[in-house]
This record gives sequence, C-alpha cells and structure tokens, in this order.
Amino acid sequence: MPTGRTITHTILAAVIAVASFSLYSHRLEFAPPDVQIDEVLISVNANQIAETGRDFRGNLLPLYTQTAATSWYQPWVIYLTAASVKVFPFSEWSIRLPAVLMSVLSVVLMFLVVARMAGTAAGVASAVMLALTPTLFIHSRYGMDYHYPIPFILGWLYCLLRFDAGRNSAWLVGGTAILGAGFYCYISSIVMMPLYLAMTMMWLYMRAEQPRAYGLAAAGMLPWLLPFLVWLVLHPEAYSATVVKYGLYDSEKLNAAQGLRSSFSFLSVGQRLSQYWNYYDPSLLFFGSGIKVQFSTNLVGVFLLPMAALILGGIYAALKRRAEPFYLIALLGFISAPFAAAIPTEENAIFRALGLLPFGVLLASFGLQQLWSLEAPRSLVLGLRGLSLFGATFAVAYGGWSIATGRGMPASAVPLLVVAIVAIVATQLPGRIWVTRMAVAGLLLLMPLQFASFWSDYFGPYRERVSFWLGGNIRGALEDVIARVEPGSATPVYFAPLKAAAGNLDWRNGFLDAYWQFYVLKHQRADLWDRARSVDDKDLTSLPQGAVVVSNVENTAVNELVKAGTLREVARVNEIDGRPFFIVLQK
Repeated sequence: MPTGRTITHTILAAVIAVASFSLYSHRLEFAPPDVQIDEVLISVNANQIAETGRDFRGNLLPLYTQTAATSWYQPWVIYLTAASVKVFPFSEWSIRLPAVLMSVLSVVLMFLVVARMAGTAAGVASAVMLALTPTLFIHSRYGMDYHYPIPFILGWLYCLLRFDAGRNSAWLVGGTAILGAGFYCYISSIVMMPLYLAMTMMWLYMRAEQPRAYGLAAAGMLPWLLPFLVWLVLHPEAYSATVVKYGLYDSEKLNAAQGLRSSFSFLSVGQRLSQYWNYYDPSLLFFGSGIKVQFSTNLVGVFLLPMAALILGGIYAALKRRAEPFYLIALLGFISAPFAAAIPTEENAIFRALGLLPFGVLLASFGLQQLWSLEAPRSLVLGLRGLSLFGATFAVAYGGWSIATGRGMPASAVPLLVVAIVAIVATQLPGRIWVTRMAVAGLLLLMPLQFASFWSDYFGPYRERVSFWLGGNIRGALEDVIARVEPGSATPVYFAPLKAAAGNLDWRNGFLDAYWQFYVLKHQRADLWDRARSVDDKDLTSLPQGAVVVSNVENTAVNELVKAGTLREVARVNEIDGRPFFIVLQK
C-alpha cells in the first residue's frame, strides 16, 4: 500500500510536471524565432528514420546518425525526435517537443531527489529553482540535446538514494543502468557518465559495501558500452572526424598516440585549465557574460542572481557534511561538470557543461536548508532594524510628498513600505533566526521576479538579437517559394549565392538545401523534395523560363539582372527588425 507521503509526492510531481510543461512549451514555434541548423539536420534525419527505418545513407536504425563528414548525432535526440514527428505533424513545435519533455522530466526528478533527501518543501523549492534557471529554459526550446544529460544525472542520484535507504540492489543496478543509457544522450556523456560511475563506486566505498555491490554497479552500466565499442570499430573514421570537429589536435600531422600526448603537453593543459576556470566566473554564471547569444540573452546568467548566495551556502554545507556520500557527490558533480566541455578549444561553451545545472541546484538546496536554520548575528539584526526604519520613513515621506504635489502615489512606495514593515517585525521577534529566514524568503521572492524580466526580454527584444545567429528569416523566403510553386507544376527552384555587396559569401549558403528539406516536410510537399538546387551567378541568365530564384538584396549580380529585366523580383522578405535580406525572384 502506498504511504501518505508517496501519494503526496505523486500528486506534487504531477502538478510540477504540468506547470513545467506549460512554462517550457509556451509559444514554442514563436521563440526561438528561427530554426537553428542543428535542429534542421536532426529533425530531417529523424523524420527519414521515422518514415523508412533507415537514415539517408541507407543504414537501418543506426546507433549514431551521420549528417556530415565530421558530424554524428547521438541516438537519444534522433529517436525521440523521430517518435515526435511520427505522432505529430512535422513542425517547429513537434521537433522541439522532446527537448521540452526532457526538461520537464528533469524538474520532476529534481523534486523527487531533494524531497527524498530533505523533505517535501525543500523538494518543491528545488524544482522551482531548476525550472526558473534561464539556461535550462533556453536550451529546452531548441530541438537539440545539450541538456539531455540532466534527467539521466538526476535519475541516477534518485536510484542511489533509494538504494541507500533500503539496500535493495535493484536500485543500485538501475542507477548505473541509467548512466549507461545516458552515455548516448550527448557527446560529453562519453566522458561524464563513466565519471559518475566512479562516483558511485566512491559512494559504495564510503558506505563500506560488500564487493558484490561494486560488481552490481559495474554490471548495470558496462553492458551499455558494448554497442558503442562495436560501432567505433566499424566506423574508425568517426574518431578522426570528431578530433577535427572539436579541434582536439592536428590529426593531419599527429596520430592518435601523438595527439593524446600533445593533449597533455604543458601549453595544452594550461589552456584547458583556463577554459575550465572560466565556467566558474561569476560574470558567466550569474550575469551571462561571454556566452553565445543563441544560448543566453546576455542579460541574465546561467543561474538567476539570487542563486549565488544559496550556492555559496550549499558549498559550505557540503564541505561540512562531506562524510555523507550524497553531499560529497553533489559537490564533486558541480566541480567536475565542465571536465568534458574543457576538452575542445572553445571558450564559455556552457551548452557543453549543463551538468552544472542539477548539481548547482542541489547545492542551492543545501544552502537553503543551511541558511533557514541559521541565526543572524546581533549586529546584523540591529543594522537591519535601523535600515528598515529608515526605509519605512522614506516610503511614507516620499509617498506623502508625491500625493501632496498632485503626482499620485508612486508605484515603488507601497512595496518599499511593506518590505520595511516586514523587516521591522522580523527584527522584533524573539530569536534572531527570523531575520535569516526573511533574507532567504527575499532571495526566493527575487527569483520569479528576475525570471519574469528574463521572460519578457526572451519573448521580446531577444528574438531580434538572436535571429541572425539562427539563420535569419530563411523560413519566410522558403515558405514563400513553396506557396508560389503550385502542386503538379514543374517549376524549378534555384538558390543563388547569398553574399554581401563586396562579394563576401554568406555562411548560410551551405545550409539552404537542408532548410529546404525541413520546410518541404513541414508543408507536406514531397513533390518539391528534389526540386531546389544551387546555381552560380554566371548561370542565372540560362535558367529556364518561370524558374523561381532565392537570393538576397545585396547580391549585385542578381540586382543587375533585375535591372536588365532578366529576373523579376516577386517578394522581399523582412527580418524581425524590419530590414529585408532575402528576396524571391522569377525568370
């Protein structure tokens, strides 16, 4: 029979899931405003597998899906996206749905982990802190897999807690099996999941478990690695391609052994240590400085600003209780989260180190508990009392002066007065613990307020700031062409080079074919799948009559043909900021 606590947790988990889904799925097709190229490649390949069971290279249900010479996508994102587009119509919403669901699962698991460890209230607070983490929100709205490790990490921790409570070996095996499955969720997991297995062994050692437990832990994860090893033997080119893609070393000059040795050279280690420390720069963690605009509004950090105090308190609490395995693992998980991300030569790539998020929130939950039971120093109480009296006096005086001069009650006066009165009452209560609790309550209150500001920017000005980096309004141009070419017609479609007036080629040229496939799938126009092709400027004059051409307003060769009457502009596609970039023409 389920206990009252189990029923309560089940109900709360359901409520948290619904609330998180509502938050994360809000206007999913509206923001991000454009589909990022990785989303395109993932979804087009996933749709191919969903429809035929094979990828574009003819491989039956491939373990890793190759989309380019140096790119293989992890199976979880491919197959979850395939399932989504099999159930729902192919669209921006359906390809992003799996990412949303993975984040909802993460928030629910965060609640279950902390509720089991510290109680229901702490569990709810931790779930809210994770749900309101800006970086998780942003990554959850891309149809990509950067945040996929988070539910696997939390599922593993939950199983360890259940094993620790009842010594049921099934929970231990289940926890490490989750790590094994998580090995395939994101490329950094190839490094991080074995590291978490090592932390599991540390947990068992600290609990003085019998040798059998170590064997069971290994047996839960290691069989999951066999498919990867077999696949790597069958695809040796994947290793060298990955080295090239992430710039690990010069594969043209060095073999694998030499490359590995060069990775541990004095200069290489120094560079990676510098990158590692950058992930703990407060300007990055709490202000968003230096993160790619696709993954940050740059007006808010990886975590909300009030989390800084809670995480610091949690680090202190974890150090005090480091003899307890869960506290030590939370601390080590936070410290080790950027290990894999520091291997490529890429600065501030927080999207490769999102394991920081669950461990950061766990530390914040420790800090919340630590501060909630801490008595404030008497000097702090007296100082706060004086400051509160001054605040209340100022609020009354400012409000009265404003009313007397005919300006009405200022919006800030009432909240300031309320906060000051609450602070005065708290400093008069017996026991100085109430002052600390009021400060903690203030931090918790500031989180949704800062998140609301982030939310407003994300669905507003940020869409304009990020649009170019996501490819701009390619959708507007290609959907115009798709609507223009009637079903059953033989009208050919051409992509003229996108380039600046000075002749510099645009980075989007190499991806137009993939975007075309995406929007053809979205509009269910299979007849157009192979209709579009690229064409050089010099060949534009020889296009067949009626051909539709996509170009951009600064392509001088195209503009000259328009002036000569060879091509006719039929549509000009504006970006979010109102400026035109793409144009649609017809021969």
